[in-house]
Amino acid sequence: MSPHRPHDRRGAVDSTGSGARVAKILLVLVFILIVSVSLAFVLVDDRSSGTDSPREGGDSIDGSGGLTTATEPPEDIPRRVGSRGNKETRKNVSQNVEEINRSRIEERILRLVNRERGSRDVRVVEENAGLSSVSRNHSLNMSESGYVSHVDLSGVGVVRYSDTCQSLPGVGNFSYSENIARSWVGKKVVSPDRNSTVFVRTGEGVARNIVNIWMNSSSHRKALLDDEWRSTGVGVVSNESGAVFATQSFCSRGRLP
Repeated sequence: MSPHRPHDRRGAVDSTGSGARVAKILLVLVFILIVSVSLAFVLVDDRSSGTDSPREGGDSIDGSGGLTTATEPPEDIPRRVGSRGNKETRKNVSQNVEEINRSRIEERILRLVNRERGSRDVRVVEENAGLSSVSRNHSLNMSESGYVSHVDLSGVGVVRYSDTCQSLPGVGNFSYSENIARSWVGKKVVSPDRNSTVFVRTGEGVARNIVNIWMNSSSHRKALLDDEWRSTGVGVVSNESGAVFATQSFCSRGRLP
């Protein structure tokens, strides 16, 4: 029988010790890698924030012609589309917006319309309280619906003036027509020629913008300057968003008895 010799365990001990050292080294390397990546993200984030303030979004025109995010000039003066300024300027100007006076805007619209008619040797139209009441009710309807249309929420069109027009002095046939528009106060709006913008902050500015819209539309201009009309009604309604809806009705009745 060969003599029993004890196993030499030195090799096993050395192998285990080497594996532990390798594992520790790998853990250290992984830790260093994680720290390096974290520092890199921090540096990139610092560079991206920088000192440059973020730009505002581009000017956008809403469905009604209102223009937002552009800087408002201090008065009702046309500016080129795309002009800008800081937020503090917009805040200060917005605080100077005149409170809307419905009756004054209605009166001013009537004066401006008659000025356009008179300058072309077209007889002026006289305001009729009944027509103004119906016109004002339609402006309220447009304000509640949020869009500009000759047809109201119940599906009724300009025939709504029929009864009032028929009750006017005169005999024979009668006819009627209607102009409508939406402007804004406290916002920038695009001019009728679409080449400039104006910040409307007064009732005068609203009335002028509305009449300019009509005069720059062939169909509205034709109705506004028609020599057939004798009576008119103007109705204006505004809402909390600054939208101002305007309706002007025209009516004529045959010859006077």
